Amino acid sequence: MQLSVLALALPLAALTTSTALAQQADTPPPTPAPAAAPAPLVAPALTAPPATLFKLGLDAPRLWLGYWGVGVPLYAGVERQLGRHFSLTGDVNVGVGFGGGRRGPELQRFGGALGTRYYYGQARRLRKGKSVAALSGTYLQLQVASEFEGRLLYDYPYNQRLYRHTPSLELLWGYQRRLGRYGFMDVGAGLKLWRTDSYLYNGGTIEATRPLKLEPTLRARIGLAF
Repeated sequence: MQLSVLALALPLAALTTSTALAQQADTPPPTPAPAAAPAPLVAPALTAPPATLFKLGLDAPRLWLGYWGVGVPLYAGVERQLGRHFSLTGDVNVGVGFGGGRRGPELQRFGGALGTRYYYGQARRLRKGKSVAALSGTYLQLQVASEFEGRLLYDYPYNQRLYRHTPSLELLWGYQRRLGRYGFMDVGAGLKLWRTDSYLYNGGTIEATRPLKLEPTLRARIGLAF
């Protein structure tokens, strides 16, 4: 009896095995999944700039040279980044005179300004695959400024002294960029609405004039930045 059962089981097992092999042979191999499309090239994002930029240099358009000596326009500024496109600016301008009968350097002018900048065109540069750095690029700026001037008028009798106060409101279009690791360049042009209060000491009397003017203004600063 056991022999007969064994005899029947062996052909059945062989049949099952052959059927499974046949099914495996008929089954097509799995189709490999399509390769993922390469990720599109992404332009470099904004580099991580210093949150605050300090600047020291010269403001070239305010340089003067004449019979009464040389005036050197010194500039110091700080710029604080606000978000991706905006910044706050604070500037100090000093004019120092040399030569022309002076016994030494003479402080002729001192002024300050507060403003805000909007940097634009960054999205276009990113689309072109160009790098974009904060506190760098094309900008629009609105600022208020105030300047004080006091100098000796050598061509007047008794060496009279002129005192002048000039407040102004300025709108500028400009471009700023870093030069190497520690340099910067800032050029621009725009309009300035200003008035001047002039006080001329003339033998004990004071004369004042207060005209209001609108005129173009230029900016060309270069120096150190850190």
